[in-house]
Amino acid sequence: HHLASFMIRRLKKNTLKGLPTKRDVYVSLNPVTGEMKVRKLGTETRTYKLSGKYIEQYALYEQALRDYKQFEQKVIQADDINDDEEEKDDETLKRNKKGVRIMRLEQAALSPGIFGRKGDSIKFDGAKSLIDERVQNENKSVFVFTNYKSVSRAFRDHLLARGYKPEDIAYVDGDPENKKQRINEIQRFQDKKARIIIATIGAVELGIELTQAD
Repeated sequence: HHLASFMIRRLKKNTLKGLPTKRDVYVSLNPVTGEMKVRKLGTETRTYKLSGKYIEQYALYEQALRDYKQFEQKVIQADDINDDEEEKDDETLKRNKKGVRIMRLEQAALSPGIFGRKGDSIKFDGAKSLIDERVQNENKSVFVFTNYKSVSRAFRDHLLARGYKPEDIAYVDGDPENKKQRINEIQRFQDKKARIIIATIGAVELGIELTQAD
């Protein structure tokens, strides 16, 4: 218990020498105009025009933000959204109504499909545009983290529906019944057989080194 408030910190330069340099990239998304703006430190802002229609996502997020009680009654209870590993495992979050509300806002901002609603996701489309640049144009490998299992699944399906093949994507969601599959998926990425890996943070936060992500 005395060690609970301490963290052992190791710098990347003192552990794995081959890891790429960390780069901060700032991304802003406008669901009304369908624009994504990307700015790296020391460079000019690039603007992307995304092709989807994001009005449904914008309306869903606004409803969750401005009238959460109605949102909970009409959207959450109607669809029984409770498949995320974090929701099942974190009893504190279940008891913390404010925490649950923040979580729902995050999910609404990610994709209306999580709630069984139709409509495009500006975050999914924006993320795919950035992945395309790295994987297809620059022949790099990409690691995508998510907080929620439902988001990981939805984003994998999003990429598969838009030109990527199952062998292009490694997938890890922390399901305890799929430990062998988890090891195989990580190895596929490490061997560069899959250029993209999508994983929940809880599934890969301990005991795993993914050194092949560029």
